[in-house]
Amino acid sequence: MPLLMRGFDLAGYALHSGVRDVEGVFTKRSATGEPILACKALDSQLGMSDAFHMAPVSTGKGDRPPENRIMRSLLGWPFAQTAGLALATTGLAKAFSAIGPARALDTPDPLTGIPFRQLLLLVGLAELLIAFFCLFTDKRRFSLLAVAWLSTNFLVYRLGLWFIGWHHPCACMGSLAGALHLSDQAADNIMKGVLAYLLIGSYLLLAWQWRQSRPSAGDDARSRNAQNAISA
Repeated sequence: MPLLMRGFDLAGYALHSGVRDVEGVFTKRSATGEPILACKALDSQLGMSDAFHMAPVSTGKGDRPPENRIMRSLLGWPFAQTAGLALATTGLAKAFSAIGPARALDTPDPLTGIPFRQLLLLVGLAELLIAFFCLFTDKRRFSLLAVAWLSTNFLVYRLGLWFIGWHHPCACMGSLAGALHLSDQAADNIMKGVLAYLLIGSYLLLAWQWRQSRPSAGDDARSRNAQNAISA
C-alpha cells in the first residue's frame, strides 16, 4: 500500500511538472541497493524521456522507528517463545498430574463442577496445543490470539473462585510444584506472575498490531492529493 501511494504521488508530480503523458511508474534499485520509484514519461517540456523522477520507496521493513523494530522483535521471538515454553511446561505438568493416582483429583472443581482430574487434562492439552503454535509455527497473530484467549479464561476462572469465596492456592502447576519442592502458595504466586506476563504481553502486542494495520492520516492525505493531481 505505501508503494502504491508513492506511485500516485510520483505520477501526479510528473503531470504537474509538464509531462503530458506518463507511461507508467516502476521500481528500480539505486547504487546502494535501495528501492526507488521511477516515472517513465513519453514526452515532457523538460526533455526527459525515460526516468522523469526518482524517489526512495518505503518498503515497510527497514524504515520504521526503533520502537517498531523492538515491538516486531518481541512479536517474532521473545514473547512467542517464552509463552510457548511456559505453556508447554505447565501443560505437561497438568497432563501428568491428571493421570496420577491421587484421589484428591477426583473431587469436583468448586467453580465448574468438573472433577479436577478431567479439568487438568483438558486445560493441559489446550496449553500444549497453543504452545505448539507458539514454538513451531509462524502463525504469530493466531498464537497471540490463542494466548490472549487462554490467559483471559485463566483470569476469569481465578476471579470466579475469588467471587465464590474459594481462597485456596490454585494447583495450576500440577505435580511440578512438588517436584520442585515448592509450597502450594509459592507455586500459586509463580503462576500469578506467569498469568500476568501472558495476559499483558499478548494484549499489548495485539494492540500494537491493530494500530500498525490502521492507515495513517498522512497516507490518506497523500492518496487524496495524488488522485486530485492526476484528475486535474
